Amino acid sequence: MKCAIRFTQFFENFSYKKSDKVVSVLPNAFEHMQNHGLTEDRYVSIPNGIDLEEVRNATPLPKEFADAIPKDKFIVVHAGKFGISNNIEMFLEAANKLKSNGKIAFLLFGNGPEKENYQKFISENGLTNVILLDSVPKSAVQTVLQKCDVCYIGIKKSPLYRFGVSPNKMFDYLYSGKPIISAIEAANDIVAEAKCGISIKSENADEIVDAIMTLYKKTPEELAETGKRGYEYVIKNHSYSELAKKYLEILK
Repeated sequence: MKCAIRFTQFFENFSYKKSDKVVSVLPNAFEHMQNHGLTEDRYVSIPNGIDLEEVRNATPLPKEFADAIPKDKFIVVHAGKFGISNNIEMFLEAANKLKSNGKIAFLLFGNGPEKENYQKFISENGLTNVILLDSVPKSAVQTVLQKCDVCYIGIKKSPLYRFGVSPNKMFDYLYSGKPIISAIEAANDIVAEAKCGISIKSENADEIVDAIMTLYKKTPEELAETGKRGYEYVIKNHSYSELAKKYLEILK
């Protein structure tokens, strides 16, 4: 194992020293790379993004899926993988704290190794305000998000995030035009940059509740204006066409 680690570290250092350019999706990755031979003039940060053609041509949902989403509730949604790092436990804790509020519902759709644990938590706590659904094709994600009022994203604390984050889910959320609650502690804060929602601490259910209630009390017009800023931000900064231009600049 030690030999393998030494070899991969040697290869990493060699790559940094010999590469003409090094691209990372993480805005602060140079902090690490400069300690292994990379010079600042050869470092470029280009984040993840979205395919505008794909999100603009969202496909319909199966009827049973669409029928499972309440039409008379304020819906907070979490989309994507049910994994440990996504910190969905705190999202469900927030749902538990708000289960007496009959106007707010929590929607989770996706699959992953923690799904059974979430089903157990929902059952044991009698969370009738939580709808847990399977994943949908990537092409239908925007169709789901349009049926919701607020998007939630969370990531558990980790020293790795001192280099920043660029989660694909975030860009789907931004394009949806819905306000975002971001429970991520990292070097960058996309929601704050776009001014399209509320940024809170990671792993804190009470802050999730407070953020939800803050947005719940806003008018539909205020929510739409907040979400619009996220939509405009992602079009300007994270469409594949704009990101491709940055790559082309590197190749000149």
